[in-house]
Amino acid sequence: MKDLWNASQTEHTNMETLKNMVAEKSHPVLKKIKRQLLVEIAAWIVIICVYHNAFDGDKRPGAINLVFVIGFLQAIAYNLSSYLGARNLIQGVNLSASIKEYTKKLKKFQWAAVCSRAVLMAAIITFFCYGLEIDTKRLISIAVIAVLFGIQLVLISLSWNKRIKKLTGIAAALTR
Repeated sequence: MKDLWNASQTEHTNMETLKNMVAEKSHPVLKKIKRQLLVEIAAWIVIICVYHNAFDGDKRPGAINLVFVIGFLQAIAYNLSSYLGARNLIQGVNLSASIKEYTKKLKKFQWAAVCSRAVLMAAIITFFCYGLEIDTKRLISIAVIAVLFGIQLVLISLSWNKRIKKLTGIAAALTR
């Protein structure tokens, strides 16, 4: 009877501990993601609100302005969807199954993150390069910016690969 009591207490305590760990308010990673999300969204909303006057959006055609705004709106939408997806950690019948499902979800988010950032970068370059007289100096500047954007895309991808590899290792350790 004592073993049965201890087993039920341990199981209940472990489940409560796990629930508290994955709760949004107490999860340190989700707090960091939420903070970063709020800062990025605030910055992007400010840019969308002031670009027309600050970046001479009124002197560019409506299509170019639309490309610029859509680039930022899709980045905001991606950030919100990825945050909402990251909140729901428990997806399987047990911890191992949940981690495997979450790993699959992260692989999708990885490609979405890279594509979303690439669309944003393309929108920014398109907006600021429209109507420029391209000379050698400006062409070099655009190339440098494109290379920096490319490096950022590679770093984003490597960061996602690291997360996925770490979770895959955890899932493999749980199945042993």
